[in-house]
Amino acid sequence: MQVETAESPSDFIKLKDCMTPLALDSVVKSLRIDYFFMPFCYGYIMLVCYAASVKAGLFLRSVFLLLIVFPAAAWIIDVIENIYLEKWITGFPINEKAYEVVHYLILAKFALALTALIISITYLAFNSLSKKKRKVMWQD
Repeated sequence: MQVETAESPSDFIKLKDCMTPLALDSVVKSLRIDYFFMPFCYGYIMLVCYAASVKAGLFLRSVFLLLIVFPAAAWIIDVIENIYLEKWITGFPINEKAYEVVHYLILAKFALALTALIISITYLAFNSLSKKKRKVMWQD
């Protein structure tokens, strides 16, 4: 599965070698802009998890409060990924083991963030629909 990076370090190095210095500078700037995007993206997911916890019963409340940790962990992983990529672009040598770890961290980042978001949104949608059905039943 390929997400954001090449499968092997050699493919990744080839990618850098075929880019102009201007393109590499653009990538570094994009990585730095990503730091400003992260709080909104992961913060939104945390707020959705919190909203689900407010609507949930006692057991599910603790589950959704635990899910808030997922996007927080994904945020930390995203920062680690950006630091690694920025150092690599600016000349830091690539270690094959470190590359493999970062590659799996990227997969974990997406898995954590999407799991929390999908579970929370699904719960909020079903919770909203079930309340609408109850209101309709009582109005008849």
